Amino acid sequence: MRRFSIPVEDFDLELTLTCGQTFCWHRLNGDLFEDSSENSWFYTFRNGEPVMVRQDQPDRLTVKTDLDPSQIKQALGLDKDLQKVFSRFLMMMSWRRLRKVCGVLE
Repeated sequence: MRRFSIPVEDFDLELTLTCGQTFCWHRLNGDLFEDSSENSWFYTFRNGEPVMVRQDQPDRLTVKTDLDPSQIKQALGLDKDLQKVFSRFLMMMSWRRLRKVCGVLE
């Protein structure tokens, strides 16, 4: 397996993988929520290949896998432009509010 780093911004691996919205990642030591120690390794399989990841620093993930970094970014949603996602969400909420005010939605 290769080892490489992925820079991150405003990303919390622990929160992302234990919030209940993803079910494919597991702690390497087998615990689910009990071990909240820093630098915990998480693992999964992607395209039949093992992937191990941990957050060493607030701005960096360490990854062990034979997959490309782009595949890991996609698996963690790091390939998305968060600002664009938020702006679309806010725009959608504005349209819903406008429709409700106009009586289109109840």
